[in-house]
Amino acid sequence: MLIIIILMIAAAVFIIHEQQTDFKTMKGISEFGKTYFKWMGMVIGNVKDITLSAAKMKWIPQAK
Repeated sequence: MLIIIILMIAAAVFIIHEQQTDFKTMKGISEFGKTYFKWMGMVIGNVKDITLSAAKMKWIPQAK
């Protein structure tokens, strides 16, 4: 759980740095929110895809 929180904070810091986010205006806050939640949606989608792919794999070897 701690790793997830650290990654979320690191992502927010990265977005703030890359976009030169201005938190003094509502537009800046809005743009940050849009970018951050878009990124979170993509991360969740990727985790879902990886989980589904792993679940479909044959993990038990076949007997000869």
